[in-house]
Amino acid sequence: MKARRFCISFRVVAALLAALAPVVAAPPAGYRLVFSEEFNGASLDGAKWNIESGTRRWALNSSRAVSLNGSNLVITTFTTNGAHFTGIVQSSGKFDPRYGYIEASINFDTAPGMWSAFWMFNSGVGSILGNPAQSGTEMDICEHRQVDGGGNLVEGGVVSNIHWDGYGADHQGIGTALYGSGLQSGFHTYAVEWTPARQRYWLDGSVRWTVNYPVSTRPEYLILSSEVEGNSWAGNVPAGGYGNVDVSTTRLRVDWVRAYALPPSLAPVANRAAAMNTPLAPVRFTVDDVEVAPSAITVTAESSDPLLFPAGSL
Repeated sequence: MKARRFCISFRVVAALLAALAPVVAAPPAGYRLVFSEEFNGASLDGAKWNIESGTRRWALNSSRAVSLNGSNLVITTFTTNGAHFTGIVQSSGKFDPRYGYIEASINFDTAPGMWSAFWMFNSGVGSILGNPAQSGTEMDICEHRQVDGGGNLVEGGVVSNIHWDGYGADHQGIGTALYGSGLQSGFHTYAVEWTPARQRYWLDGSVRWTVNYPVSTRPEYLILSSEVEGNSWAGNVPAGGYGNVDVSTTRLRVDWVRAYALPPSLAPVANRAAAMNTPLAPVRFTVDDVEVAPSAITVTAESSDPLLFPAGSL
């Protein structure tokens, strides 16, 4: 009887450990690692990341909210003397990929009146109305809340969204319904696979959303954030706030962030030869059946598509 009890206990412990273990997902075949951040240092790597400061919505972004615990990036949302503080970490000017497979392993501990997210952004969003390809988009890989605007518990899932044409009267957006389960605990892998033709949003190795329009063709930087706003899609801020920085349990933990370059077969047309490391064959022209040296011909081309005619290519 004792042996059987031991066997059952062992199985229970093994099941609990399996549930707590991070879910690791591999990128699609052919992608090449170009960026990796494991957050194992004593402080945030300033060569890769910026910490935003200043007021956003109902909170003040502060470096006090950003820390490393030896293996994770931690963004803590807290309240001091009635004021709310939180953090935003981003890679603008340090890592701004255009296309690829971008993923992060994240553990969400959210609370009412705030949400946390892993997303990408380009400061040109809305600069060319009706052309999100050239002006860029906001790409919300995942957004996590504990409750929705009606106070309903939604912490088991996330949503993904894309915004374009600015944030005023011309704003447009599309997104998913709530998806996933059990995402309020443990680390899970969230990713976007971004090619010139489409974007696919992944959760723990499975595609959950595919988008063919809009697709940004602009470089976009990475953002890991928590934001506070009461009376919003994330419900209301608790009456007493979130507790001070030492006791708050409202935290975004990130185990790692990785980015992979497109395989040559998916690279933009203008970049494909370079991506394949294969030189283009010499171009020969004929005019009235007479071969003419390329240097003797002037080619004039116009296109609004930077993938076809990058600046300085003609």
